Amino acid sequence: MAGVYVCVMVLVAFPENKIIESVCYMLVTYLAASSMMDLPGAIAKLMGIQLLVHFRNPFASASMEEFWSKRWNRMASSTLRDAVYWPMVNLSGLQKNTPFRMLAALTTFVVSGIMHEMILYMMTGQVTLRWFWFFTLHGLATLVESVAVQLMPGLKPHCTRLALW
Repeated sequence: MAGVYVCVMVLVAFPENKIIESVCYMLVTYLAASSMMDLPGAIAKLMGIQLLVHFRNPFASASMEEFWSKRWNRMASSTLRDAVYWPMVNLSGLQKNTPFRMLAALTTFVVSGIMHEMILYMMTGQVTLRWFWFFTLHGLATLVESVAVQLMPGLKPHCTRLALW
C-alpha cells in the first residue's frame, strides 16, 4: 500500500505530467493485481497447496511476448493458452502455419479483453471497452514485434521494450 500512497503523492505534486501519470498508473496496476493474487497464494501455501507464482519480475521483460506469456499473470496466460490458443492451433491442423498461429494469438488477446470487460461489468454494471481495446492493441503490437524480429534477424526483442510501456 505504501507504493500506492507514493504514487498518489507524486500525482498530486505533478498533476499535469502525463509521463509520471502513466508510470504511476502502471505501478498501481501492478501493485493492485499482485496484492489480489499473492494473498490467496499465501493462504494456499499455509494450507500446503503450492500455486503458480503469478508474476515473475514483469518489468524485466525483454519483449512484449515475454511480458505477456512468461512474466505477467502467469496463471491467466497459462489458462488462456490452454483454453483458446492451443485449441485454435490444433483445430486448424496447420500447427506450423505462422499466420494461423498469429490469428490464434490475437484471438487469445481479444478473449482476454472480453474477460476483463465482463469482470468490470460484474463489478460496476458498465462496459467501457477500455480493456477490450487495451488487450486487442497489445495483441496487435505483440504480433508486429514478432514479425519485425522474424523479418529483421539483427533486431533483438529488447529493442522493442519501449513499445511495452
